[in-house]
Amino acid sequence: MEVDLNNTFAYDKIMLHIDSNNGTFMNTNEFSFYIKFSDTIKNAISIQIIDITVITNTQYTSDDKFYLSLNDFDREISYIKQPDNNINEIKYFAMIPYEGYVVDTNKYKSRLIIATNFGNFASSFNHTINPVLQTLNRFDLSLKDKNNNIYQKSDIHSIKLNICIYTVKKNLS
Repeated sequence: MEVDLNNTFAYDKIMLHIDSNNGTFMNTNEFSFYIKFSDTIKNAISIQIIDITVITNTQYTSDDKFYLSLNDFDREISYIKQPDNNINEIKYFAMIPYEGYVVDTNKYKSRLIIATNFGNFASSFNHTINPVLQTLNRFDLSLKDKNNNIYQKSDIHSIKLNICIYTVKKNLS
């Protein structure tokens, strides 16, 4: 890739750090919140996960997972067999496996690192938004368990996401 000092690329990148401690919770009991952006993001075409960290107040087992819901961007689908042999379908943006690293008294960390390379909005690790999202001014996030239930706020200390949003420079409207 050649260096373009005139910035004539067809797209831009916006790096976002999202911390649930800065979010507005929609319910006092559930770990579900939103972040409203001060500036509207225009013409979003792709979202790349860099890393996600979940800190829990509860110790789980290695079989437990955290399913992150981000707006209606369903990057992945899992089919989970229930004890009654029914299959539960879960759609989500990202899945963070429970790791349980002790970070403090009664605080356990799980982390998902996906991207270490930024520069291609069409990477297979990215979620392509089709059609292009002309205005993006808020993210709604929640953490769900394998039964598609939102975790209780008392069980989750925080979640931190680093993501990159790719946008088309020219106006599409």
